[in-house]
Amino acid sequence: MIEVLVNADDFGFSRAVNYGILNSHKNGIVNSATMMMNAKATDHAIRIAKDHRTLKVGIHLVLTWGRPLLHDVPSLVDREGNFKKQDEVYGNPGSISLEELEREWSAQIDKFIDLGMMPTHFDSHHHVHAIPAFWPVVKKLSAHYGLPVRKAG
Repeated sequence: MIEVLVNADDFGFSRAVNYGILNSHKNGIVNSATMMMNAKATDHAIRIAKDHRTLKVGIHLVLTWGRPLLHDVPSLVDREGNFKKQDEVYGNPGSISLEELEREWSAQIDKFIDLGMMPTHFDSHHHVHAIPAFWPVVKKLSAHYGLPVRKAG
């Protein structure tokens, strides 16, 4: 039997997004979501996920929105300490330190696990995990955590 996954990104972005994902799950539309670990409503999303174990939840790795979890990742941020914008990352992926990227994305996965959840898979905000320069980090994280990666595109 083939299992079809209907995944909703940006779980944790806001309470409104979280409730939209929850309602879509309860109505049989969404059976999977990927959670942002640096968003303002992440704690709310964690509570929803723990209360609704039929919703498969993975990690939505972030590199192009908000602030990183780590403070020592200068190649990932702008002057104000926010992640670089999507066009900057796509336009110049070589400016991103793969060591810093691996540490930041590992911190995001570890935070999820430390909150008592085990991710089902991972992908990324704005599909930056599909940037070829980042594949070594994606492959390493997939192997290290034993997680499948959702195909981008």
